[in-house]
Amino acid sequence: MSETILVNIGIAERRVALVRDGRLIDLVVAPAAADPVLGAIYLGRVRRVRPEQGGAFIDIGVSREGFLRARDAGPLAPLHEGKAVIVTVRAAPEGEKGARLSADVSLAGRALTYWPLRRGNAAVEPRAAPAVATALDAEAVRLAAAWRAVVATARSATRPRLLHAPDPVVAAVCDWAVPETIVLIDDGPFHRRLVERCRAAAPELVALLRHVMAPGRLFEDHGIEAEIEAALAPEVPLPSGGRLAIEPTRALTAIDVDGGRT
Repeated sequence: MSETILVNIGIAERRVALVRDGRLIDLVVAPAAADPVLGAIYLGRVRRVRPEQGGAFIDIGVSREGFLRARDAGPLAPLHEGKAVIVTVRAAPEGEKGARLSADVSLAGRALTYWPLRRGNAAVEPRAAPAVATALDAEAVRLAAAWRAVVATARSATRPRLLHAPDPVVAAVCDWAVPETIVLIDDGPFHRRLVERCRAAAPELVALLRHVMAPGRLFEDHGIEAEIEAALAPEVPLPSGGRLAIEPTRALTAIDVDGGRT
Protein backbone atom coordinates (compact mmCIF):
# COMPACT_ATOMS: atom_id res chain seq x y z
CA MET A 1 0.00 0.00 0.00
CA SER A 2 1.37 3.41 -0.97
CA GLU A 3 0.19 6.77 0.33
CA THR A 4 0.80 10.22 -1.09
CA ILE A 5 -0.30 13.59 0.25
CA LEU A 6 -0.84 16.27 -2.40
CA VAL A 7 -0.79 19.93 -1.35
CA ASN A 8 -2.11 22.46 -3.87
CA ILE A 9 -1.74 26.15 -2.98
CA GLY A 10 -3.95 28.38 -5.14
CA ILE A 11 -4.89 32.04 -5.14
CA ALA A 12 -8.43 31.53 -3.82
CA GLU A 13 -8.08 28.25 -1.92
CA ARG A 14 -5.62 25.69 -0.63
CA ARG A 15 -6.26 21.96 -0.95
CA VAL A 16 -4.65 18.88 0.55
CA ALA A 17 -5.57 15.36 -0.55
CA LEU A 18 -4.69 11.95 0.87
CA VAL A 19 -4.21 9.44 -1.95
CA ARG A 20 -3.91 5.71 -1.24
CA ASP A 21 -2.97 3.34 -4.04
CA GLY A 22 -4.04 5.96 -6.57
CA ARG A 23 -7.47 6.62 -5.01
CA LEU A 24 -8.64 9.74 -3.20
CA ILE A 25 -9.22 8.90 0.48
CA ASP A 26 -9.60 12.29 2.15
CA LEU A 27 -9.68 15.94 1.13
CA VAL A 28 -9.39 19.26 2.97
CA VAL A 29 -10.21 22.54 1.21
CA ALA A 30 -9.47 25.82 2.98
CA PRO A 31 -10.03 29.38 1.70
CA ALA A 32 -6.78 31.24 1.10
CA ALA A 33 -7.93 33.86 3.60
CA ALA A 34 -10.34 32.50 6.21
CA ASP A 35 -11.18 34.91 9.01
CA PRO A 36 -11.76 33.74 11.64
CA VAL A 37 -10.93 30.02 11.57
CA LEU A 38 -11.92 27.34 14.04
CA GLY A 39 -9.45 27.13 16.90
CA ALA A 40 -8.04 30.61 16.31
CA ILE A 41 -7.19 32.52 19.49
CA TYR A 42 -7.96 36.22 19.77
CA LEU A 43 -7.48 39.04 22.20
CA GLY A 44 -10.96 40.50 22.40
CA ARG A 45 -12.79 43.23 24.22
CA VAL A 46 -16.32 43.01 25.59
CA ARG A 47 -18.49 45.44 23.65
CA ARG A 48 -22.00 44.66 24.86
CA VAL A 49 -23.24 42.40 27.64
CA ARG A 50 -26.63 40.87 26.82
CA PRO A 51 -28.06 38.96 29.83
CA GLU A 52 -31.27 38.29 27.90
CA GLN A 53 -29.20 36.46 25.28
CA GLY A 54 -27.07 34.70 27.86
CA GLY A 55 -23.72 36.23 26.97
CA ALA A 56 -21.79 39.12 25.47
CA PHE A 57 -20.67 40.42 22.10
CA ILE A 58 -16.90 40.54 21.77
CA ASP A 59 -14.82 42.70 19.44
CA ILE A 60 -12.02 40.43 18.16
CA GLY A 61 -10.65 42.82 15.55
CA VAL A 62 -12.55 41.45 12.53
CA SER A 63 -15.55 42.78 10.65
CA ARG A 64 -18.16 41.04 12.83
CA GLU A 65 -18.23 40.77 16.59
CA GLY A 66 -18.16 37.29 18.08
CA PHE A 67 -20.54 36.03 20.77
CA LEU A 68 -19.36 34.55 24.08
CA ARG A 69 -22.04 32.72 26.02
CA ALA A 70 -21.88 33.17 29.78
CA ARG A 71 -21.61 29.41 30.25
CA ASP A 72 -18.53 29.39 27.97
CA ALA A 73 -16.83 32.31 29.75
CA GLY A 74 -15.21 30.15 32.45
CA PRO A 75 -12.49 32.10 34.26
CA LEU A 76 -13.45 35.28 32.35
CA ALA A 77 -16.74 35.60 34.24
CA PRO A 78 -18.23 37.96 35.18
CA LEU A 79 -18.22 39.84 31.88
CA HIS A 80 -18.48 43.62 31.72
CA GLU A 81 -18.14 46.14 28.93
CA GLY A 82 -14.56 47.08 28.13
CA LYS A 83 -13.04 43.95 29.67
CA ALA A 84 -10.11 42.41 27.75
CA VAL A 85 -10.51 38.68 27.15
CA ILE A 86 -8.56 35.88 25.46
CA VAL A 87 -11.00 33.70 23.54
CA THR A 88 -11.00 30.96 20.93
CA VAL A 89 -13.32 30.36 17.98
CA ARG A 90 -15.64 27.39 18.58
CA ALA A 91 -18.01 27.94 15.62
CA ALA A 92 -17.30 29.88 12.44
CA PRO A 93 -19.44 32.87 11.40
CA GLU A 94 -22.67 31.90 9.68
CA GLY A 95 -24.98 34.21 7.78
CA GLU A 96 -25.32 37.46 9.71
CA LYS A 97 -23.95 35.90 12.90
CA GLY A 98 -20.36 36.31 13.99
CA ALA A 99 -18.15 33.57 15.39
CA ARG A 100 -19.16 31.71 18.54
CA LEU A 101 -16.42 32.09 21.12
CA SER A 102 -15.20 30.24 24.21
CA ALA A 103 -12.71 30.91 26.98
CA ASP A 104 -11.61 27.25 26.92
CA VAL A 105 -8.60 27.86 24.67
CA SER A 106 -6.40 25.04 23.39
CA LEU A 107 -3.31 24.50 21.25
CA ALA A 108 -3.10 21.37 19.11
CA GLY A 109 0.14 19.58 18.36
CA ARG A 110 0.84 16.40 16.42
CA ALA A 111 0.52 14.11 19.45
CA LEU A 112 -0.99 16.33 22.15
CA THR A 113 -3.75 18.86 22.64
CA TYR A 114 -2.87 21.42 25.31
CA TRP A 115 -5.49 23.30 27.37
CA PRO A 116 -3.51 25.90 29.34
CA LEU A 117 -6.43 26.88 31.61
CA ARG A 118 -7.54 23.38 32.61
CA ARG A 119 -6.24 21.48 35.61
CA GLY A 120 -5.49 18.40 33.51
CA ASN A 121 -4.11 20.46 30.67
CA ALA A 122 -2.91 17.94 28.10
CA ALA A 123 -4.36 14.94 26.32
CA VAL A 124 -2.79 12.48 23.90
CA GLU A 125 -4.42 12.39 20.47
CA PRO A 126 -5.77 8.89 19.63
CA ARG A 127 -3.60 8.66 16.51
CA ALA A 128 -0.47 9.18 18.68
CA ALA A 129 -1.13 6.43 21.23
CA PRO A 130 2.21 4.67 20.52
CA ALA A 131 4.20 7.91 20.82
CA VAL A 132 7.17 7.59 23.15
CA ALA A 133 7.27 9.56 26.39
CA THR A 134 10.24 11.68 25.28
CA ALA A 135 8.37 12.86 22.17
CA LEU A 136 5.30 13.70 24.24
CA ASP A 137 7.40 15.61 26.76
CA ALA A 138 9.06 17.61 23.99
CA GLU A 139 5.73 18.53 22.43
CA ALA A 140 4.28 19.49 25.81
CA VAL A 141 7.21 21.85 26.34
CA ARG A 142 6.75 23.34 22.86
CA LEU A 143 3.00 23.88 23.32
CA ALA A 144 3.53 25.46 26.74
CA ALA A 145 6.07 27.84 25.19
CA ALA A 146 3.62 28.66 22.40
CA TRP A 147 0.98 29.53 24.99
CA ARG A 148 3.42 31.81 26.86
CA ALA A 149 4.05 33.60 23.55
CA VAL A 150 0.29 34.03 23.05
CA VAL A 151 -0.06 35.56 26.53
CA ALA A 152 2.95 37.85 26.01
CA THR A 153 1.50 39.10 22.72
CA ALA A 154 -1.86 39.73 24.36
CA ARG A 155 -0.27 41.73 27.17
CA SER A 156 1.57 44.00 24.76
CA ALA A 157 -1.42 44.56 22.46
CA THR A 158 -3.44 47.76 22.66
CA ARG A 159 -6.47 46.61 20.66
CA PRO A 160 -8.29 43.37 19.73
CA ARG A 161 -6.23 41.17 17.45
CA LEU A 162 -5.45 37.66 16.31
CA LEU A 163 -3.01 35.88 18.63
CA HIS A 164 -2.80 32.40 17.10
CA ALA A 165 -4.35 30.76 14.03
CA PRO A 166 -4.14 27.03 13.27
CA ASP A 167 -3.67 26.14 9.62
CA PRO A 168 -6.05 23.35 8.48
CA VAL A 169 -3.73 22.39 5.61
CA VAL A 170 -0.70 22.05 7.87
CA ALA A 171 -2.84 20.16 10.39
CA ALA A 172 -4.01 17.71 7.72
CA VAL A 173 -0.45 16.97 6.59
CA CYS A 174 0.67 16.38 10.19
CA ASP A 175 -2.37 14.20 10.91
CA TRP A 176 -2.09 12.02 7.82
CA ALA A 177 1.65 11.66 7.32
CA VAL A 178 3.42 8.47 8.41
CA PRO A 179 7.06 7.50 7.74
CA GLU A 180 6.15 5.82 4.41
CA THR A 181 4.14 8.78 3.08
CA ILE A 182 5.36 11.08 0.31
CA VAL A 183 4.18 14.70 0.59
CA LEU A 184 4.18 16.67 -2.68
CA ILE A 185 3.73 20.46 -2.46
CA ASP A 186 3.32 22.69 -5.51
CA ASP A 187 4.27 25.99 -3.83
CA GLY A 188 7.79 26.94 -2.77
CA PRO A 189 6.97 29.38 0.06
CA PHE A 190 4.45 26.99 1.58
CA HIS A 191 6.95 24.12 1.29
CA ARG A 192 9.51 26.17 3.22
CA ARG A 193 6.91 27.12 5.83
CA LEU A 194 5.89 23.49 6.28
CA VAL A 195 9.53 22.40 6.61
CA GLU A 196 10.04 24.98 9.39
CA ARG A 197 6.88 23.88 11.16
CA CYS A 198 7.85 20.21 10.99
CA ARG A 199 11.38 20.86 12.21
CA ALA A 200 9.88 22.30 15.38
CA ALA A 201 6.89 19.99 15.84
CA ALA A 202 7.57 16.76 13.94
CA PRO A 203 11.17 16.50 12.66
CA GLU A 204 10.56 12.95 11.41
CA LEU A 205 8.32 14.39 8.68
CA VAL A 206 10.85 16.82 7.14
CA ALA A 207 12.38 14.18 4.87
CA LEU A 208 8.92 13.40 3.45
CA LEU A 209 8.27 16.93 2.15
CA ARG A 210 9.02 17.53 -1.52
CA HIS A 211 8.50 20.66 -3.60
CA VAL A 212 7.34 19.87 -7.14
CA MET A 213 7.10 22.32 -10.04
CA ALA A 214 3.47 21.70 -11.00
CA PRO A 215 1.56 24.94 -10.40
CA GLY A 216 -2.13 24.28 -10.87
CA ARG A 217 -1.52 20.77 -12.24
CA LEU A 218 -0.67 18.68 -9.20
CA PHE A 219 -4.14 17.20 -8.63
CA GLU A 220 -4.74 16.78 -12.36
CA ASP A 221 -1.40 15.06 -12.91
CA HIS A 222 -2.31 12.48 -10.24
CA GLY A 223 -5.85 11.93 -11.52
CA ILE A 224 -7.43 13.44 -8.43
CA GLU A 225 -9.21 16.39 -10.04
CA ALA A 226 -11.59 14.05 -11.86
CA GLU A 227 -12.33 12.13 -8.64
CA ILE A 228 -13.18 15.36 -6.82
CA GLU A 229 -15.50 16.47 -9.60
CA ALA A 230 -17.24 13.09 -9.55
CA ALA A 231 -17.63 13.20 -5.77
CA LEU A 232 -19.20 16.67 -5.93
CA ALA A 233 -21.62 15.75 -8.72
CA PRO A 234 -25.36 15.64 -7.84
CA GLU A 235 -25.35 11.93 -8.69
CA VAL A 236 -22.60 9.61 -7.48
CA PRO A 237 -22.41 6.03 -8.84
CA LEU A 238 -21.98 3.19 -6.36
CA PRO A 239 -19.81 0.08 -6.90
CA SER A 240 -22.97 -2.05 -6.58
CA GLY A 241 -24.45 -0.43 -9.66
CA GLY A 242 -26.72 1.92 -7.74
CA ARG A 243 -26.32 5.63 -7.17
CA LEU A 244 -26.53 8.43 -4.62
CA ALA A 245 -28.62 11.45 -5.57
CA ILE A 246 -27.56 14.51 -3.53
CA GLU A 247 -29.80 17.58 -3.38
CA PRO A 248 -28.72 20.43 -1.08
CA THR A 249 -31.47 22.76 0.17
CA ARG A 250 -31.42 25.74 2.52
CA ALA A 251 -32.50 23.64 5.50
CA LEU A 252 -30.75 20.33 4.80
CA THR A 253 -28.99 18.12 2.28
CA ALA A 254 -31.24 15.36 0.97
CA ILE A 255 -29.52 12.10 -0.07
CA ASP A 256 -31.48 9.48 -1.97
CA VAL A 257 -29.93 6.00 -2.16
CA ASP A 258 -30.78 3.85 -5.17
CA GLY A 259 -29.39 0.36 -4.54
CA GLY A 260 -29.60 -0.56 -8.21
CA ARG A 261 -31.54 -3.77 -7.54
CA THR A 262 -34.57 -4.73 -9.59
